[in-house]
Amino acid sequence: MSGKESGYLDMELLRFTTAGSVDDGKSTLIGRLLFDSKAIFEDQMELSKKPVCVRVVRM
Repeated sequence: MSGKESGYLDMELLRFTTAGSVDDGKSTLIGRLLFDSKAIFEDQMELSKKPVCVRVVRM
């Protein structure tokens, strides 16, 4: 690995919190920050593209 390349183990730790109601976009914000900072692995990105199976429970 050359001096300019940086792996995830070389990154500093950043901790932050989010607060908000349901559907305020907290997960979207975190996902966008991970994507923009290139801190998400390729296999995790591929999993996020797969359809999600939703089960409906009737009461």
